[in-house]
Amino acid sequence: LTMTGPPRPIIVAMGEDVVLRCRFSPEQTTQDLEMIWFWEHFSPFVHCYKAGQDQYREQMLQYQGCTEL
Repeated sequence: LTMTGPPRPIIVAMGEDVVLRCRFSPEQTTQDLEMIWFWEHFSPFVHCYKAGQDQYREQMLQYQGCTEL
């Protein structure tokens, strides 16, 4: 499974919303995937998606209420 995102950096003004699009190859449903977006450590994380749901319990405080898959 390969996940690819935009070919260039995305520049957004602070406080603005942004959608970070990605594509899976081969195409498949995300229902059975576990995806974690993190800065330097796996926990706390920026966002986690597992078992078909967004997981917020150990999310970094500054991202609570700001992310979803």
